[in-house]
Amino acid sequence: MVKVINHVNIDKILKDISSLDGTVVSAGVMDAKNATKAAINEYGTSKIPQRPFMRTATNRHGKSWGSKSAKAVQSAMKGMPISQVTELVGMQMKTDISSTLTNGPWTPNAVSTIAKKGSSRPLIDTGELRASITYKVEK
Repeated sequence: MVKVINHVNIDKILKDISSLDGTVVSAGVMDAKNATKAAINEYGTSKIPQRPFMRTATNRHGKSWGSKSAKAVQSAMKGMPISQVTELVGMQMKTDISSTLTNGPWTPNAVSTIAKKGSSRPLIDTGELRASITYKVEK
């Protein structure tokens, strides 16, 4: 069975899809308050080991983000609003980065850090860093 789409819908769909040109969906820690904390943990220091939650998430999920983007465009072709398409991709990226931060695997905390924090879980203290992971859609 062939589904017939009238030319008005096709014109709208093509216009919506072409509006994606130049659109960038970004995810990560974007606020200044937590960006330094994220960078220190991502790359480490002389006293803090690397815990690259951003790079690990990108390596693990980057291809699926591309696939999700392609599927999202297909959904747009079926009439889903473009704003919803880009939001879905951003939310997936945010979820994957947050999950990676939470679940590691990471170098364990030093005994002195465990004593100070009261916890042995790397990257999780107050939850502020994880809560600061967000996404944005820009043109």
